[in-house]
Amino acid sequence: MVVIPTSGRLYGEYTDRGLESLNATLKDRLKGLKVDYRILVDRDGWVDIELEGTDTDVAARLVGNLLGVRPRNRGDLDRCTTWVGRVEAITGEGIVIDMKLIKVIVASRTVSLQLEDSYEEAVARYGLYPNVPVEVAIYKMNSGDRYTACFSDNFLAKLHGWGVTGLNRILTTGVTSSIVRRHLKRSYMEKYIAYYERLGILEHHIVCKIASNPYRIAQALRSVLKGVDIYVVRPKPIGYLSLLHT
Repeated sequence: MVVIPTSGRLYGEYTDRGLESLNATLKDRLKGLKVDYRILVDRDGWVDIELEGTDTDVAARLVGNLLGVRPRNRGDLDRCTTWVGRVEAITGEGIVIDMKLIKVIVASRTVSLQLEDSYEEAVARYGLYPNVPVEVAIYKMNSGDRYTACFSDNFLAKLHGWGVTGLNRILTTGVTSSIVRRHLKRSYMEKYIAYYERLGILEHHIVCKIASNPYRIAQALRSVLKGVDIYVVRPKPIGYLSLLHT
């Protein structure tokens, strides 16, 4: 048996729907494998996945790719290790990432350098808002509970991929994609959507078609989805600047 500590978290009004969605997704992704799984949720909503069976190793990789993995204990931490956490706060000092065990900060200067924009514009352009999953590489081990990190190369590649499509996105946090789709269909706006992209359990991107109005779509969702955070995201292509090599 193995337990995967994931970056997934359940919170807010749609916690139960998120759990149902996660269970359905895991059942589909692990179909055909000789493995049993169990979803473990702590009192703060952090999700671990327990796996048992002959295909545990394969299942663990699939779960890690789906939800991201956070460190279990401090023995897992080392310079240049990459982990997935969740944006906790945007401060003048930088973006604070929560990994349950520890908190890391991506300094505002680092954000600006890696994303090739001002700090404030970079946060808005790529939707790096609270509860969004982010993969970072730890490169400075501080003595306290906060470590210094930069965005991982894999995460930069993902942001670059968002930008090269040239399509605007709407970020939703705190709701399942099925609920979002239902409301878009009812408001006759689904025709303006190119596709949906999963970021986490309750975090998604709605990718808009060219010439659609993302602000109008976002406003329509805000009028019916209470307790859900909704942002328009307009990414651009970036280069790959990894501060681990500077």
